[in-house]
Amino acid sequence: MTSSTSLLVPEHVHWRRFDAELVLVDLAAGEYFGLNDVGADAFEKLARGDTHGEVVRSLLDLYDVGQATLERDISELVESLLRRGLLVTMDGGDRAKAP
Repeated sequence: MTSSTSLLVPEHVHWRRFDAELVLVDLAAGEYFGLNDVGADAFEKLARGDTHGEVVRSLLDLYDVGQATLERDISELVESLLRRGLLVTMDGGDRAKAP
């Protein structure tokens, strides 16, 4: 995956923001996950179609963190969400592609 890869929230995943936390529910697996404020901001941006690079750039303006640290943390978050099927990558035809 590159910093310009587009991601999509699959239909079986529902999410909602509660103040600083974001809760994701995987209806297919019957599991739920919680993200803190930084993770929640990143997920919302990814869900609306921002790329990894765009997310990092926008969060650098919001949080007091170094770019290298933020890039690493967002990469780890994205990889974790992809592994769990909470995000999927888009192929050239704008169809969801399983990780």
